[in-house]
Amino acid sequence: MIQGLCKTFFFSIDIVNQSYLYAAQSQANWMIFLNALTSSAVFLLISFVSGLSAVGQPVSLGLLFIRGLGFGSYTGYLYLTQGMQGVLYAVLMILPGMLLSVIALTLSCREAFRLSNRILFSFLRDSVTLKREMLTLYLKKHVILFAMLAASAGIECVLRFVFSGMFHLE
Repeated sequence: MIQGLCKTFFFSIDIVNQSYLYAAQSQANWMIFLNALTSSAVFLLISFVSGLSAVGQPVSLGLLFIRGLGFGSYTGYLYLTQGMQGVLYAVLMILPGMLLSVIALTLSCREAFRLSNRILFSFLRDSVTLKREMLTLYLKKHVILFAMLAASAGIECVLRFVFSGMFHLE
């Protein structure tokens, strides 16, 4: 049963990998930028919304886990199927943009965790008062984090443009 699950998992990663590589080679730079930005912005949005809840702490921690698990499994898959060329691809093409994206997501989850704790403790003390300045600061921080995600997507786009002819992964 476990062997069947592993085969299904690797088959699904193979399909995702093939579509990812095809898209990276055939799409325009602006489309690569939008795809990279959208995939990271979804995590940022979920983190932002979880911070507005009194019980959003597990969601914040889970987002970091899921993002890291996705990156790790994809990098491991590249190493397994492509060898050192897959590792070089991950280091040059994926890791720089992913690093900035993960830093932004980590900061977002930290802020979401803090605000969620404040909301929870205000409910527990029966004093549901949140200052407007606190929410405004939370929103401003997330706008800055979104700008970091845009920079991360820009880095990924530039790296694809520069190094795209260097790799011929299948």
